[in-house]
Amino acid sequence: MNNYKSIDSESFTILPICILRDDMHDGVRREVVKLNDVFQPNGKIMLKSVSDEFYPAYVFTRYHFHEGIEILRINRGQAAIILNNRTVVAKENDIVIVNPFEAHGIFLSDPSADFSRTCIMFQPLYLFPSESNLNNRFFADLRSIRFQNFIPSSHPCSAALCQCIDNMVELCLQGTPGWHFAVYSNLIMFYSHIIRGNLQNESTGSQPYQFDFMTKVTEYIEKNLDQDISTTDVAAYCLYSTEHFCRLFKKCFYKTFKDYLNLYRIQKAKDYIDMGNHTTVAGLAAMFGFNNQNHFSHMFKKYTGVLPSEYINQHKET
Repeated sequence: MNNYKSIDSESFTILPICILRDDMHDGVRREVVKLNDVFQPNGKIMLKSVSDEFYPAYVFTRYHFHEGIEILRINRGQAAIILNNRTVVAKENDIVIVNPFEAHGIFLSDPSADFSRTCIMFQPLYLFPSESNLNNRFFADLRSIRFQNFIPSSHPCSAALCQCIDNMVELCLQGTPGWHFAVYSNLIMFYSHIIRGNLQNESTGSQPYQFDFMTKVTEYIEKNLDQDISTTDVAAYCLYSTEHFCRLFKKCFYKTFKDYLNLYRIQKAKDYIDMGNHTTVAGLAAMFGFNNQNHFSHMFKKYTGVLPSEYINQHKET
């Protein structure tokens, strides 16, 4: 009797990878592959943060960071990529890799610039399983790799890396049976070229972030978003004294915990409205951890420029 079960490829349609390709031409931005139409990742995979920093150049992607890896491939034109307060001018066939919690943004010379990029985003912890056998470190090593940030088109590995990225997009567009497995295999091949080309970031001791610490903090905030979160509470959760926690937090997140928490909550409230959810200002305040409705309205206007009531009404009209 045959006890083997056949594999239905359509059962594997949810992968912790996000793929986006968009073009800017004559001032019009068009999505070729839309993020939500391709994969349906768990909400925790790309836990985004926000920054209130602005630059005079045209903002293609605002300055932000997240706990996943982001691979940017420039298809056409050029852009200034600001990465951890350093600027890299990326041109056609250049690749920029953003490691977890590295702040970054894409800025163009003007709104009419001719530009196209492909963006691959994923969280290695969800792609590569944990291993209990300490003698088998294959996936553990892949989970912990940090990449060099900039790979110019002149690098010997550039063409192969670009091909892996292009293959993933093309597989998504074709949507033939088993394409999900093929996308994953191309990502593994991307890793292979990175490792063989010695493009890992070896300077882990001087990294400007503490991955485990930042992950733990953002997870705590996400789980307790509707609660009163104090600095003492989250410091204790991270097993630090309040003083040490505050110093480490500002070093990693570039702002105080209080400022970051307010900014994070306001961004979550804004996203909630953007998704078409209609509620009251009082309901929003309670949902996102503000005990005082007036304080919530004040902070919302500080970070968005409008009162929450105005923002809600604007979305009701659309």
